[in-house]
Amino acid sequence: MGGNMARIRHRKRIGLNPDPDYELVLEEYRTRVRATVSFEAVLKRLGYTFRKTAHGNLVRCCLFHAEKSPSLRFVTRAGFFYCHGCKAAGDAVELVRRRLGSHGAFKFFRRHFGIEPPNNRKFYLDRLKARGVWLP
Repeated sequence: MGGNMARIRHRKRIGLNPDPDYELVLEEYRTRVRATVSFEAVLKRLGYTFRKTAHGNLVRCCLFHAEKSPSLRFVTRAGFFYCHGCKAAGDAVELVRRRLGSHGAFKFFRRHFGIEPPNNRKFYLDRLKARGVWLP
């Protein structure tokens, strides 16, 4: 999504070059969450109410800006949300990340849905071993 690319550009700008391999691990995590968790379950766990449309999508007032009429749409089949007011968009992981922060999102999906976050230490140790770097 667009937010992911913005984070990568920001990390480059401040001198943190994103590791392309780890970005793939995060994308694999997002894919796992999308395949396992529905927007309806995420919204219920976060304590938000919503209304179902005739097409099976979900509608509510936006979580990211103040409004009186619902403009936040959750397209359940495609697995993304979009607000017609503030243009916020993303998937279930992005929604939870924007509400709870990155670390909070990992904890949320582990606690409520049993989806383990990527293990940074194990990931980098496996990469070093694959490159033939000696580890104690």
